Amino acid sequence: MNWRILLVLAMGSGATPAWADHAVVFPFRAINVPEGDARVATHLFRTEYQQASGHSVASLDEAAAALDKNADPAAACRALGCQVYVTGDVSRLGSRVLVSAEEHDWSGKTRWTENASAASIEGIEGLLPRMAQALVRKQARAEPRIASAPEAPPPPTVWEEPAPQVRRRLLGFRAGVHQPIVSGLDLSPAVSLAFNAHLNWDGYFVAWAAGGSLPASDTSDSLGVVFGEIGGGGYLGDGEVAAYLAAAISPRFLIYDVDFDADAGVGMAVIGKFGVMFARTQRMRLFAEVGADQELLGTNLDAFDDNVRPTTLRFDFGMGW
Repeated sequence: MNWRILLVLAMGSGATPAWADHAVVFPFRAINVPEGDARVATHLFRTEYQQASGHSVASLDEAAAALDKNADPAAACRALGCQVYVTGDVSRLGSRVLVSAEEHDWSGKTRWTENASAASIEGIEGLLPRMAQALVRKQARAEPRIASAPEAPPPPTVWEEPAPQVRRRLLGFRAGVHQPIVSGLDLSPAVSLAFNAHLNWDGYFVAWAAGGSLPASDTSDSLGVVFGEIGGGGYLGDGEVAAYLAAAISPRFLIYDVDFDADAGVGMAVIGKFGVMFARTQRMRLFAEVGADQELLGTNLDAFDDNVRPTTLRFDFGMGW
């Protein structure tokens, strides 16, 4: 009579095999992650599984040696004298790290399955104990059964690490270089400084600013501007670094110096921008923008004898909290 028949008879008669509380956690497979990370994940899972279940769990070295001698995990489990074994995978898919663990009985039949995902390999440290505890809770709820009886595994529980939250408010400053362009005039570049504020949502934002720009040189024609801005935009991605497109309107006061003759006027411009926001979930964030302004209201210059509507090319860099 082989050992499997003896096992069934022993369990059916109420006797408990000497190794009934023995288990083994085999090394988790590493898929697109370093082997060392998978081994650390196995160690963390095994430690919590042993504490939560009360099983005598074979060491990782014993598990690896048995698996080397027996390619089939079920055969390796029986060779170690265990009733239960756990296999698992640690894999990377895009920017997510996925972990799965399956508990099997000595015959190789899957009993329970747990899955988890995290944003990084460090994020699975807090998920592995929960996976092990979930397997143990399913064991405790299970009805007594003969080891060889067929059973369907329950639906796996999927644990998700909470996604980092995009910070809503950004208050700070921006500085930049602006180049006004008017046909027939050689306007010098200007340096700009402004207070800047963003109010962010997951996919879009509204923004406003107030500041001014001063000519970088007094040796040529120039344009100085005191401006306000209000507008908004949409993000082109949802990562920690995300590009965006934005538009705004800008009421402004313009001061021209053409041929050493000063003229001033009130203006209104439309602005288009392409930018990149860095560290969206952090307290301190940086951004960079390129764009263009188009003046809508013309200013009549006495020295130029014409109504001008400048176009301004701009580059701005800013930070906020």
